[in-house]
This record gives sequence, structure tokens and C-alpha cells, in this order.
Amino acid sequence: MIIESMNAALKGYDQYKDKAYFFKNDQYVRYNWAQDRAEAGAISATTWGLSGGFASGADATLNGQGSYRGNAYFFKGNQYVRYNWSTNSVDLVNRPITAWGLSGTFASGVDAALNGQSPYEGKAYFFKDDKYVRYDWTADTVDQKPRPLSAWGLSGAFASGVDCVLNGEGSFKGKAYFFKDDRYVRFDWATDQVDLGPAPIVGNWPGLYELVLAGVAKSTAFGWLWATLPQLEAYAPWLQTGAPFPYDVTLLETALAIHFHVEAGWPAATKIQWVNQILTGYRNIEGVLHRSPEIFQHRTDDEALADDMVEKDPTTGAPVRDSTGRLQPFHAYGALNGKISFTRPYPTHGPLCRAAEVMHEAVHVFDGLSGSKDTHISEWYVTDAEADALGLSHQPDMPKVFGTRYNLMSAGNAVHNPSAYVAFAQHIFYQRDARYGAGRPNE
Repeated sequence: MIIESMNAALKGYDQYKDKAYFFKNDQYVRYNWAQDRAEAGAISATTWGLSGGFASGADATLNGQGSYRGNAYFFKGNQYVRYNWSTNSVDLVNRPITAWGLSGTFASGVDAALNGQSPYEGKAYFFKDDKYVRYDWTADTVDQKPRPLSAWGLSGAFASGVDCVLNGEGSFKGKAYFFKDDRYVRFDWATDQVDLGPAPIVGNWPGLYELVLAGVAKSTAFGWLWATLPQLEAYAPWLQTGAPFPYDVTLLETALAIHFHVEAGWPAATKIQWVNQILTGYRNIEGVLHRSPEIFQHRTDDEALADDMVEKDPTTGAPVRDSTGRLQPFHAYGALNGKISFTRPYPTHGPLCRAAEVMHEAVHVFDGLSGSKDTHISEWYVTDAEADALGLSHQPDMPKVFGTRYNLMSAGNAVHNPSAYVAFAQHIFYQRDARYGAGRPNE
């Protein structure tokens, strides 16, 4: 399974000082130091005024110090842009990072950046692969040649490079946090050494990694969605008037028959009626995903239990706990107060499965008919012959859970099935019946 990493981390400034911002690709997550949890996620980086390559992901971020206080700097490749905290806008764009005195391999880009604290106040540190250089804010230039990361007490994988670095705030002040993949280490400025880690991000930074991955998943789901919408939008006019259809009609009609049980041989008027209903469903999904900053949330194990969204023993109905006594929350779940919730186990699934879960739960947010045993049928719950054709495992009959098999559904129920929307969009995007979801959790 692919382990994702975060691109950059930035401390909030002034009225935002109790926040931290973690960037991944074109999304970011806002973390609240006082609450010690992620409070919003899957927010577009364009809300910072970033554009071009910077909108698709910065490599590093750094707050200005001294006469540069009040600005934040975003680095990508060999360029940087300046963000003004007072005006909440970018006011300097596409400048060469050599203006910082960076040279050699650092002139082509940096991996992370961090301001010094305590005796190192007034210094900044730029990290690149297994080296770092020190910058002096007053002199406005690099004042120390490249040194190994091991000088920070970093070891193992962290000594070969880090993904992002962040100073703590509030009760976490005086510490710096180095992140790599799904783990972090803590550095103490007072003792000048690492005093914790490596430790997993999940469980120690509540909701951070879960919502970072939800943002990545949302972007993947948008890719599937935006490949699907124009084809459905062009299909009805093609049926009605013979208008141009610049796509593979066989692929579309095959996918409609497999996932929504709309048959190619039906009368055009009947097909148009069903396709318009399906198209409305996808537009609603798009609307939900666009509202992700307001509706994506993290739920702790206890909160998931209170939501009644944990695995239960089928015989006793009691919540299931693992060998360590931990509950087993559903990875993601939707419709509760119009929210989509992500829990501790969410990162254990692969990136395509996570994207499938995001799109799936989006349907539950707007469709009140999507949760019945006749409509909420997983794409992996098929007849044995269908499972063999798709490379899926055979599943025993589960009449208490599912009203029928996925490949035996009626069109009337399929148009309310979240799994059908996911599997159809994947079929169009990958031009094959891929079915990345719970049936392929590691994909």
C-alpha cells in the first residue's frame, strides 16, 4: 500500500497563531493547537491566493521573522511566492529562491523549512535530502554551509530527509515536529535534541493524517467525476437528436448496464429518463465534494461509538474491540448531520479505496434512500460467476445485510446505490470495470 506524506506545514500568525496548516498537493488541513485536533480539512490551496504550480502543492513554507514578520513564504522548485497575513493575499510571485542565498542543490528547491527558537531565534533552517543550511534573518543570507540532518539528532529514515517541519504553539511551544511519511519525531529546542519518536501521526495528531488523506481522496474522486459528467451530459442529446457524441458509446452503455442496470436496448426515452436521474446524482456528488471544508470531519473512536458507527458482534450486538481493547470504527461514514466523518482506521486502506469511500459517502449526504438493504449494496457482493470474472472473492449469502446481489439489482434501486456511482465513474475513467473500493482495500 502507498504511504502518503505531507508536502509542507505552516504555523498560523497573529490572529491565526492557534492554528497550523498542513499542505498536501492541492489541499490543506487546518489544525487547532488548543483543541489538539484537526478542525477542518480538504480545503483548496487556492484559498490562499496560490496559483499555477503553487496551487497544486508547495514544497515548503516558512513565516518571516524580524523585518519580514507578517509574511509567509511558499517554496516550490526554484521559486517562491510571498503571502501577506494582514491582507490574506499573495503579494509577491515567482521569485528565485537564490534570493535567499541558497546555492548548490538547495538552489533547485527545498524539502522543508523551519524557524529557530530559544538560542536559535533569528535563524531559519532549510532542509534538502539529508542536509540542511542555516539562514540569518538579519543578514538576509545563508550563514552556515550544508550540514547533515543527523546534527539534529535525527536518525534512521529521518536522517535521509524529511517531508515537512513545524514549530509547536500553545502547550506545544518549544518543540519542533519533523514529519516523514506517516510518522513524526519531536525536537526540544531547550535541550537541543530529539525527545520523542519516531511515532505514528495517527492517534497522536487527531484527525490530521485522516483529513490529509481525505483531501487527496477528494481530488481523485473529482478526477473520476469530471471524466464521467461530460459523457452523461452528451448521451441524452445524442439519443434524442443524433448530436455529436465524442466518446466511446459502447463503453458508456456497457457501464450503464453493469452498474445502473440501464440496458442499451431500451427505448431512447426510457434511457434518457434514467440517465437524467443518474446525472442529477453525480451533480449532487460534485456539490457535496465542493463543500468538503464544511462537511469533512474527524471522529475519534469514542465519537464514532456515540454515532453508532463501530463494528459490532453480529450475535450480541456489542461493539467489537481488537486485542488491545480498541474499538473498530467504520473507516468513513456519511449523512450524520450532513457530515462525512473519517476515523482512525481510514488511512489503513489504499488510496483508490479511500477515494471510493469519499464518493460513496457523498451519496449518503444527499440521498435519503441510499441506506436501505435494497439500495446500499456493495460492488463486491456479486454472484460467484461475476466474482470470478472480476477477480473478486466469492461471498456467502448475506440476506440480513443485502437485499440482492450487486449484479442483480433493479435500475430503480441502483440509482440510489452509492457503490454504483463509484463503480460506474471508475469504469468510465479507467475504461474498464475496475471496482476500487472495499472489495480491493489495499488498492
